[in-house]
Amino acid sequence: MQPLPPSYEQIRDRVAQAVRRLLATEDGTWSCVEATYPDRVIVSVHEDAAEPTTYAIPYEATGPDVTLGTLQPVELTTVVIPDQGPAREATGAEAAENRVVQPTIRALADVTARIQAADGPGQLAPVRATVSELMDALSAKGLDVTPGDDDSEPSPAAPVISGIDLWDDDPYDEDHGDTHDVPAPDSVGTRDDEPENTVRLGADEVKAQLAAFQFQR
Repeated sequence: MQPLPPSYEQIRDRVAQAVRRLLATEDGTWSCVEATYPDRVIVSVHEDAAEPTTYAIPYEATGPDVTLGTLQPVELTTVVIPDQGPAREATGAEAAENRVVQPTIRALADVTARIQAADGPGQLAPVRATVSELMDALSAKGLDVTPGDDDSEPSPAAPVISGIDLWDDDPYDEDHGDTHDVPAPDSVGTRDDEPENTVRLGADEVKAQLAAFQFQR
């Protein structure tokens, strides 16, 4: 089995690690890889309360080893190339979008995919310290990433619908009040105000008819 040569991702990661070991050696100093080319890397070095400095650094990658050359100060300018018209220098917001926001989104998208592909928490335990550093960096910039409470009102509970058992003698629990004027359920007869062809069934007869209907269906 013949091993593959280092990928571009591996080369970039190794170059970035070598650059950080060289430049970000003090607290409050950090470096960002702005662009990686086959023979050199563009790096910005940031310090607290100071303007960033940009360098072009030649490198040689031989297997797992990376050798950095002499730092060459350069000026990095973000340029907007429209579909029509001449190129122009980017505004501050456009430069931040191109050099800070979009690279961060792409990096976090890759990280999220890696985490989702992990088998379980055992594989992710070593990343805890790095995640803590990320959270501290976001907090130091004033970005609150803590999920907020859900302010939405809870949806009202569905109304409770009580069923009526056809075979109950009295399907209602409430008091019916004075029922002395209501004929008894089992009584069969006609009232004075009913037509002569009205047929009234008692409770037992209704149950028997329903049972026969369900059986025949």
